Parts: sequence; structure tokens; C-alpha cells
Amino acid sequence: MTNPVLSRQALRRLPFQRRPVADPGTTLVFQRANGQLVAPAHPYTTGDIWWRAPRAMFVVDTSPHAESFTCDLPCGGDALYFQAEVSFTWSVHRPEIVVDNNISDAAADCQGHLIAAMRAVTRKFRPHASEQAETAVNAELFQVPADLLSGLRITGVSVALRLDPDQLDLARKLQIAALEQQLAETRVRGQAEIDKINQDAELERRQERAEYYSTVFAQGSLGIAGSMLAQDPSKVAGAAEFMVSVEQQDRDLAIRAMKVLVDSDQLRIGELDPAVQAVVKRFTALVTEVGDRVAGGALAGGSATHRAEVGPASGSSAELEAAGNTTQPDPSPVEPLRGDSEPR
Repeated sequence: MTNPVLSRQALRRLPFQRRPVADPGTTLVFQRANGQLVAPAHPYTTGDIWWRAPRAMFVVDTSPHAESFTCDLPCGGDALYFQAEVSFTWSVHRPEIVVDNNISDAAADCQGHLIAAMRAVTRKFRPHASEQAETAVNAELFQVPADLLSGLRITGVSVALRLDPDQLDLARKLQIAALEQQLAETRVRGQAEIDKINQDAELERRQERAEYYSTVFAQGSLGIAGSMLAQDPSKVAGAAEFMVSVEQQDRDLAIRAMKVLVDSDQLRIGELDPAVQAVVKRFTALVTEVGDRVAGGALAGGSATHRAEVGPASGSSAELEAAGNTTQPDPSPVEPLRGDSEPR
């Protein structure tokens, strides 16, 4: 313990006393009658003591004192700590304040101030950055003297930081764990971005295909056949068969529809416009021609019998039936329309 106040002496006017003189490395602090403490630049003379009537005189040590200590300083996160070796020099800057504050251990007062200042700096650094933390602490505390409120002054601060082997090993493990976690998070984010890109690309391709096939289907059988040839020019035969199949299906559907109309006596040539009559006759002739090529003589005999039963107005019914037989037979009979269109 280093007490900067070396002694205290009570003063009286009488009997007269010798003029007080300060020893080298000390200064005198006088307490006036009102309790005020003063440290005059020059010691009081005998006359000053008579006229000012100080009640006491304190001898304060103002010489510099070198001190050192060790302590633990927290790292970033307060989980680990640095071991610090600190050396500094203290002296009395304001002796009257030292006396007023009744400082009895100047080194401990300075040590508390230094530890608080160093902790604020080392908390900014991770355990593996002891060298950077040491540089920052010395730059913070060594550049200018620190004048404390207690009247003391700190100079010549030097700090050395290190981690003990156990702390260093733990710091390395923590650093590796943090890097592994960061790597895992980066991989997850990267995979998520890749999945998002692939998903967007797939949706775009689906949209393009939907638009393309919508256009192709809108063009009908020719558009579909053209698409087939564009994808594989060697599929000419397949495209041709597809077109023939589609055309044949359309013709079969038209024949069945016409057969139903004729058989149900809903189609009368005399009630149609001349232009429509021409179309119906042309269609009837076409169906008759197809039926004749497929059925031959048997078709002709069957057509005559049916024509005799139906009458002159519906003479094309047999041809329609024969033409329908050129394609695949209809397994379900077609029900004739009823109501106002029943045969009269």
C-alpha cells in the first residue's frame, strides 16, 4: 500500500514555530481555519502562519512511483479472457485533492482506473486477436497522461496480453465451430438460390410450351402435323397417317349426323334453300360414291330396298348407311330425334 500523504501536523500561532520547508519530492498542503485545503506554490512563512492561521499542515509525496500488476480482461462475448501484465507510473497531480479525498492507496486507485479502461477496449476483440487487442490498449492508455479525479496522474502505461494454453485451445475450437456454421449457412443459401433458379426456369419452359401448343392446336390438324414434322422430319408417314385419320374421323362424324337426320325424316330437300339443297345433294352423292366403292353390289341392293320404304324425299338414307359402313361400325344404335320431327 502506497499512501501519498506522508504526515499531518497541527499548527498554532504561539509559540512561534520555524518556517516549514518541504523536502525534495514532497509538497505542503495547509488547512485553513474554515477547513479549505490549499497547496501554495511557495510554503508559508512564519508571518503567513501568523496572519493566515492554518490549523494543520500535510506533507504529500509528489515523486513518481512505478507499479505493476496482473489481471484478467474479457474478450468479445465475455466467454474467454486475456491475461494482462500491466506496468505504469503514478504521481500526485493535485495534492490538495488527494488530501481532501483521503487517498490512502494510490496504486490501487490507479489500478482500478486502468482495469476499467482496458476492459472497455478488449471486449471489442475476439480471443484469437490478442495482438490486435494489445496494440489497441497501449494506444488508448499510453499516448497521454491520465489525470484522475482523485488528484493522481498515471503515465507510462504498458500492457502485454496473452491467452493461456487452455483458453487458446478453446478459442480455436470456438473459431472453427463458427466457421463451420458459416459454411453450412452459405451452402444452404446457395442451394436455395439454385433451386429457385431451376424452379423459375421450369415454370418459364412450361409457359413457353403451353403457349406453343395452344398456337399449334388452334391451327387444327395441319398445325399438329406440321409440329410433328418440325420435331422429326423422318416422321412424314406418321404425320400423313395422322392427317388421314383426323379427316376420316371428321367424315365419319358428318355421315352419322346426316344419317340421323335422314332416318328421322328431319331433312327435307324441298324445304331448303337452293344453295343448301345443292350442298346436301353433293354430300349425298359423295356418300353414295364412297358406299358404292366399299360395299359393291350388296350395298346397291340394300339401298334399293331402303329407298322403296323411305320414299323419294329421303332416298339418300341407304347411301348414308352404306357410307357409314366403310368405316368402323357403330356399336350403339343411334336413336332418332323425336317430337315435331317424327315421320308423318
